[in-house]
Amino acid sequence: MNDSEVRSMLAQLLAGSVTDEQVDLLFAHIDGRRLALCLCIDMSNNRIDKLVVAKLIGTIKANLGSASRQFAAALDSIPDGHALRCIRPEYGISEGYVRVVAISSFINFYMRQYVYNSQDPVDIAEVKRIYFSDSLDGQPLGDIKRCWSGKFGIVWVFRDSYFLGLREKESEHLADILNDALGLGYKSSPHLPIELAVVRYPPNFPIPAAQPTTFDADWDTEDGFYMSIKSRENWGKTCSCTGSREGCEERVHRELAGGLSDEFIGVYVGRTNGLTPDADSVLKEGFRRLKDNN
Repeated sequence: MNDSEVRSMLAQLLAGSVTDEQVDLLFAHIDGRRLALCLCIDMSNNRIDKLVVAKLIGTIKANLGSASRQFAAALDSIPDGHALRCIRPEYGISEGYVRVVAISSFINFYMRQYVYNSQDPVDIAEVKRIYFSDSLDGQPLGDIKRCWSGKFGIVWVFRDSYFLGLREKESEHLADILNDALGLGYKSSPHLPIELAVVRYPPNFPIPAAQPTTFDADWDTEDGFYMSIKSRENWGKTCSCTGSREGCEERVHRELAGGLSDEFIGVYVGRTNGLTPDADSVLKEGFRRLKDNN
């Protein structure tokens, strides 16, 4: 499988709705190539609407920069576009979900009502002490009353059992492994290391969650790592940033407007040393998934 085959497949899936020139614009940059792969996988599995995809690609112009970013802007401009995200959800699993957060981001989004600076190592240490424990018992997070969400009003989660298994086997390098295997792609620096934590959801928590699609991913960033996959019991699969690790099952759920309860617990993971991403490996994984899809 290669770019030429992906281009042909995309043109065939959207035949009569977009021009060859519009399809070609996706292949000028590596993120556009990744977007094309995801679209082919999701449309082939009837996970996303071909007419919506055609409308979005039809807005892409040659002289307006990154095709993937133009796609993102067009998707964001669709009225009620939230209905295109987190589609066909089902209720939670008995073991519970886990969400990874960078403590600096946790401060930015959930601590604004307090006097904490996400760039200050002292404040980061204080938030870590209050909200995240080294123990699996964690710290209860019922104080978080702001809307529990992410970009586009969705939250990305994975299985608690995956986290527990990694923690048992790879505790020393857990932050680096999660950063890579989950496709987080955090780039650390000596001046401001990235510290990761997880929020463990209660078992049987009644939140519907869904396999992510192209429409859930953020295409307004450089060097993303999302990759679609054939439907697998309503689970997606993360894509390693470096190509050196196996991805894990993932889902998305809609925001929790009322925040969290004490049933949600915060567990400290560790400091990530950052990574050197390999964008070509992400494309190779996408080619493999598309080939397995057919």
